[in-house]
This record gives sequence, structure tokens and C-alpha cells, in this order.
Amino acid sequence: MQEQQINKIEVLETAQEYMVKLCQGIETAGEYLMAGNEGEALNYVVQIIEGLQWLLEVIVLTQDAQKESIDITEMLAYFHEAREALENQDYILLSDLLSYEVAPILEGWQQKNAMNL
Repeated sequence: MQEQQINKIEVLETAQEYMVKLCQGIETAGEYLMAGNEGEALNYVVQIIEGLQWLLEVIVLTQDAQKESIDITEMLAYFHEAREALENQDYILLSDLLSYEVAPILEGWQQKNAMNL
């Protein structure tokens, strides 16, 4: 049981490091979208979505090891909106969602996760 807790803490440490890179990727994707370079931005968006899915899984699977619980419900709502923006090729909305909704949530997760380590 103790070893399982240690492994979960190690996963949370990895997630903490990854969130920094994910925030940088979100910023870069937003810049590409605002500059009208959708092709390059979409390469980042695919990686961002995969990264966020991994983070969501980590958060759910490590909940019992978290001292400061991380809530994922708000992020899930923005996933739905981002999917719709992609389907409608509304890259301005996608950029806004990433920059002004997803990134701040992710930064909040970083702060809470830091308390878990």
C-alpha cells in the first residue's frame, strides 16, 4: 500500500513538470491561431488535447493521494466547447478558450498539485 502511494506521488511530480510544458504549448498554439497560422496551431492543439487527457487520467487515478483535491469538471466543459470550435473551424474561439479558460485552469491545477508534493 505504501509503495502505491509513493508511485502516485511520483506520477503527480511528473504531471507537475508536464503542466509547465503544456502551458507553454497552449501559449504557442494561441499565438499561431491569432496569427492565422491554423496548420501549425492545429499540430499543437492535437498535442494539447492528448496532454490534457493524460492529465485528467492522472488526476482521477491519484485522487486518494492528493492532499489538495483537483476538480476536473470545469476543464471537461471546456473540452466540449473546444471540440465544437474545432468542428466549426472557429479558430478565434479556440484560441480564446485555450488562452483565457484552459490555461488559467491549468495554472490553478499546478498550484494545487504543488501542495500535493
